[in-house]
Amino acid sequence: MTTTITVVTHGWPVAVTTSSEHNHSDERQQSHGYHTSTVFVEKGSKADFHISQDTQISVRELAADAEGLYSKDAVLVATDAAPIADSEG
Repeated sequence: MTTTITVVTHGWPVAVTTSSEHNHSDERQQSHGYHTSTVFVEKGSKADFHISQDTQISVRELAADAEGLYSKDAVLVATDAAPIADSEG
């Protein structure tokens, strides 16, 4: 099962962190895996995130003037081609 979560930003960018834990075992082997990633969603855009029963998601709003988010150190930059209209004015 998968759930889609859409993050819509307005005047502030956000950081979305997902963490997944996977366990597998059968009569011949056992394995355990853990994966985490952070996606920066620019202000005035939206991004979809797909999670399952083994995934946790955290959304953190950043300062409106946050800079340096979209550097080579970022795991992924999510943007939408069409900016979202500001509903406040």
